[in-house]
Amino acid sequence: MADDEGWAKVPEKPNHGVRCRQLAQAVEERQASPAASPGWRKPAGSPALSPGRSPTTSPAASPADQLVDLICLSGHMFNYIHCSALLSTLARLPRGGTTHASVSELLLLAKPLLPFFPAHNLANTVWALAKLGHSDAGFIGDLLEKAQSELRRFNPQNLANIAWALAKMEYSAAGFMSNLLKEGGLQLPSFKPLELSSMMWALGTMGHSNTPCIRDFWM
Repeated sequence: MADDEGWAKVPEKPNHGVRCRQLAQAVEERQASPAASPGWRKPAGSPALSPGRSPTTSPAASPADQLVDLICLSGHMFNYIHCSALLSTLARLPRGGTTHASVSELLLLAKPLLPFFPAHNLANTVWALAKLGHSDAGFIGDLLEKAQSELRRFNPQNLANIAWALAKMEYSAAGFMSNLLKEGGLQLPSFKPLELSSMMWALGTMGHSNTPCIRDFWM
């Protein structure tokens, strides 16, 4: 075998999803243990936020601040999966664990990638925005335009999640919802109780009239 001396080692690609989960867990642990020391220390052996660059926050910065760093320093390497997964991670953080500024930064990264989002990432993204209480009308409008072309690929959970999210954000999308309900009617036998409950809440909250599609869900 040829000697590999002199060959440069290829740096490992940073795993942004793993880093997000590490920081999210740290936020939860910190809020669950208020008696813990006020300074948060990066776990030994955890990867840097971006190869060759220094984070803007100190090593003792909060996990939420380090999540913002991850977006700012490594965002140029994100694909649609990273954007959707990180939004979902932020949405699951305890209240106050994230900021609207970090979400806005993520949406700037995600917007040009929307044409590549598959159905479940579209549904997860709008669900995350609703959970975060972050309503960006321009981004949501673009997302729904893409979702319109993907409706046949939505499963019952995707349909229920996106309906719930639009109702939660009080976002008016009558045309889209009409088409979503038609697709939901076709898949109605596959809806689970929780998905039906979410859909019913969304329809009631959005004040939809008693159309045939809606009567199918009630029955």
